[in-house]
Amino acid sequence: MSTPVESHGGMIPRRATIVWLGLVVATVVTFWLGSRHPFAEMSASLAASIAITIGISKAVFIGLEFMALRHAPPGLRYAFLAWCAAVGVGSLLLHVL
Repeated sequence: MSTPVESHGGMIPRRATIVWLGLVVATVVTFWLGSRHPFAEMSASLAASIAITIGISKAVFIGLEFMALRHAPPGLRYAFLAWCAAVGVGSLLLHVL
């Protein structure tokens, strides 16, 4: 693993740290959607669709960043992204139906 890069004002966080913080925020948002939120009275279906989309997005970021698929051969990377897209679209379609 590489160390953070020094800059004029201090340390620049590594890409993995920024992705991890984004995943934490996405998890909190998903938890919020599953509990009391303004969408509950308007459309629980909309909140569920957003939660599914966030979950698939998290899977993509985990695969690309923490499973090193960002630097994998293009065929493997594209197969993973196609799988995520298929599961995401399928999940949303099953939820709507």
